[in-house]
Amino acid sequence: MKYTEFLKIGMTIQKLSRRSQSLYELGLDLVEFENDYYVIITGLLKQVFNEKQYDWVDWFFWENDFGQKGLEARDEKGKLICGGWEELYKHIENLKHN
Repeated sequence: MKYTEFLKIGMTIQKLSRRSQSLYELGLDLVEFENDYYVIITGLLKQVFNEKQYDWVDWFFWENDFGQKGLEARDEKGKLICGGWEELYKHIENLKHN
């Protein structure tokens, strides 16, 4: 997958997540309706990425709130491996054959 495709997919998932959160804050809980879509999206991502790659994508999307929490991941030498979209993509590309 090329970076532009990865970014477009990731940003679309982020947009859907933000929209869902906004509706929830207005009192509309659509989790039962939307959960099936997230199951499909997760399943497809797991088909595209190996387990190590998917773990990083999952961390970046949900634990790091699509990079908005500002969390960084560094290797044992202190080198930044995941601080934003581009770093995430480069890192998961490096994990492609692991």
